[in-house]
Amino acid sequence: MFGIEPLQGAERATLFSGLIPVAAAMTAPLVGTGTYGAAQIAGSVLVGAGVGLGSGVFGGRAPRRVSCSCRG
Repeated sequence: MFGIEPLQGAERATLFSGLIPVAAAMTAPLVGTGTYGAAQIAGSVLVGAGVGLGSGVFGGRAPRRVSCSCRG
């Protein structure tokens, strides 16, 4: 998961941390510790939409390059 940071920047990489609970909710029925119902589906859709909007996948904003000439 942290391999995306050099490509997208820290701000966008943190968007993907929202996928961790989605992955846990999706795997819970596989290991027999929970169910994947309507609330989990709705939450997964909201998280996916947030990640998509925040990362610019839906064309909401162009990828931003930030340069820093902060050399000590």
